[in-house]
Amino acid sequence: MGARYNLMSYGHSLLTLHEKTSGSCLLCFFGVQYKEENRIRTVKSELNTKSPSEPAKTIIVQQLACGGDRNFGYILADGPGGSAYIVDPSPDPNPVIERLERDQYLLKGIINTHGHGDHSAGINEVLDYARVPVLGHLSNPRADMPVSDGEECLLGQIPMRFIHTPGHTADSICILFGGSHLFTGDTLFVGKVGGTHKPEMALAQFESLQCLMELGDHILVWPGHHYGSSPHSSLGSERLNNPFVKRLYDFSAFLRLKENWVQYKLEHGIS
Repeated sequence: MGARYNLMSYGHSLLTLHEKTSGSCLLCFFGVQYKEENRIRTVKSELNTKSPSEPAKTIIVQQLACGGDRNFGYILADGPGGSAYIVDPSPDPNPVIERLERDQYLLKGIINTHGHGDHSAGINEVLDYARVPVLGHLSNPRADMPVSDGEECLLGQIPMRFIHTPGHTADSICILFGGSHLFTGDTLFVGKVGGTHKPEMALAQFESLQCLMELGDHILVWPGHHYGSSPHSSLGSERLNNPFVKRLYDFSAFLRLKENWVQYKLEHGIS
């Protein structure tokens, strides 16, 4: 069994970090429902553990519009009124804070997918609301609880794994929550990917996306911006429809699409 980190206290918030173990639970999700509430999308699903005697755990994902350039922030919870993490509550954190208060979640921490201001500018305001740790990659200066690739933490009994996905930025991470929800920041959008400014950054992103595509088709993709035809997707859908993902067989083809993306969008009617 993997080693366990010491329980760490931040005010009224407690967070237990675990190293990745060789054996993992079998995960199964049932009864996924989607509910539109103004600009908020809520997903609930049931997590069954290996033991049939254990009760199912409810996973809640709430997607909120947070201003900026169609930014999304997220609430991840282990049940109604339960413990919660929030992901990228920026640039306007108020929709996230208001939802935390309305649904009476106990905030355990803030996860920052990367250090760009449109994903991190709201962190200080959230910290004024609740003194909690900020989780981010080891190279992310906003993180006071840094995480490395493959590191896991538990929200209640729901596992959450951090995946280092450099490319858009060196500190980019994705978060796999409950084995079936992937929060991709600016690494992967619906039908698109995050911008890069140098070929070496594009290569890092190419390799990061290859890593993500090793995960199952059923996994839901929750991006950092509403840049696509829908607010969320699945890895299976991206594998079939995302022109960048369809070029992960050849970096030269991937880079060529990036370099000619404006023309490609015009030719294919992509906004």
